[in-house]
Amino acid sequence: MNKFSLVFVCGGAIALALSLVMGWLGVTHIVRGQIKKSARLVKGRDSYNRWKGPPNVPIYIKIFIFNITNPEQVKTGGKPILEEIGPYTYMDRRTKIEIEKGERNHTLEYRNKRMLSFNQEMSVGVESDMLNVINVPFLTVSKLTVGLEDADSVQTIMDGKLVEAGEGIFKFLSVREFLFDGVCVESFLEIFQVQESNDTKIPECFLDGKYGFLEGSNKTDDFYYEVNTGEFNYKDFGKIEARNNETHLPWWKHESCNSLNGTDGTLFSPFLTRETRLKSYLPEICRTLNYVYEKDINFKGVAGYQFMMDTKIFQGSHHTPENWCYCVDADPKACERNGVISIAHCNDGLPLSISLPHFLGADEQIREAVDGIQPIQENHTTFIDLEITTGRVLKSAKRLQLNVDVQPNPRMPTIAKLPILTLPILWMEEYIELREENLKYFENIKFIGEFVDNTKWLFVAGSFACVVIGIVVDSALDLMPLNLKPNY
Repeated sequence: MNKFSLVFVCGGAIALALSLVMGWLGVTHIVRGQIKKSARLVKGRDSYNRWKGPPNVPIYIKIFIFNITNPEQVKTGGKPILEEIGPYTYMDRRTKIEIEKGERNHTLEYRNKRMLSFNQEMSVGVESDMLNVINVPFLTVSKLTVGLEDADSVQTIMDGKLVEAGEGIFKFLSVREFLFDGVCVESFLEIFQVQESNDTKIPECFLDGKYGFLEGSNKTDDFYYEVNTGEFNYKDFGKIEARNNETHLPWWKHESCNSLNGTDGTLFSPFLTRETRLKSYLPEICRTLNYVYEKDINFKGVAGYQFMMDTKIFQGSHHTPENWCYCVDADPKACERNGVISIAHCNDGLPLSISLPHFLGADEQIREAVDGIQPIQENHTTFIDLEITTGRVLKSAKRLQLNVDVQPNPRMPTIAKLPILTLPILWMEEYIELREENLKYFENIKFIGEFVDNTKWLFVAGSFACVVIGIVVDSALDLMPLNLKPNY
């Protein structure tokens, strides 16, 4: 092979090898490295600022309340007829405060602070709307004193005192009172204080003399959390490592259920696959939610994956054996229902439970115990849409329903004839969706990816062309008459 051809062939071969190595390994490694660096909670970085808050993407809380239209019939054992009213929509401004270096390596300690503000334009109704709701404190007194030695007489006396104080099993309240301002529970406090010597603990949520379902929302969280910064391992980015310096939850039967897993639902590590299983710790249900891949999505031109909440968490242990350690109810049969999970054990004994909205996926007997619910898969599931490369949230909707477990008590005339059922109280949707101005970052990521991809193929094509040219030129020279061949 002549020198000219040799230069083309060898040079092209070397360039081809370098293109393959750099294009598929080197540049890709550099880009992945930069994305990994962005997945770190380091002061001054974009990820830290987004995490610290307030978020530059609005978070909306939509609340739908179940109005009981036939309270008098329910008192005597009738089936509740429910009317869903709302949504009452609130903008949720969240910030992290008291941020310090955590006790564990590569962690930050912080507290959550949030402020909910009513958004009239996005609401159907106003906060002064009136509705009939069940009196949860009344049912709580019944539940927490049922085990007293002299319960037969004591509970009857309690009922009489509560009635004298103007309490009943149903309340007619405004939306604002029901959710935030709360109702007076002084009469219930007096009952509990009398029974404190009998080891009847006063629910902490009653101590300020008021009780509302979201009464404590507009304040700083009582708990300190430790979050992994992702500096040592990007896969741990955003993972909650401890709660009040405890690495496990205190409520359940076994370590597998008490493990504190997952992020806070706003941060996820990059480089998602369809096999990725997401975990998010949810204080409202005192446990970790799992998310599994559902489908590929395109969000305003940004490629992503949609992950759906794994609804196995709502199944009884007879269907999902790994849920056995969440069963702390005195009656094991209470843990066999599907679609509803009790949160009484982590809420001071209040007879509350969580389900999907309108009892989606719940046992038929649970749904049929009330009128006025209509579960719809599209409207009542929980999902997260994430950008594939960075793991950032594009859109999400967390939807959960709060219920009260109603149990009649023959010792207390006011609630002696109530039906046995799980009664929906309200359901909430926490909704996030990136706006157009938030998509510039993903456009840059896409541009870099396409540029790297196109450039590496351009180099491969050019290198391959050099090799081909060298071979063609050498073949052509071999066919030329000797006296015409160039002398080099």
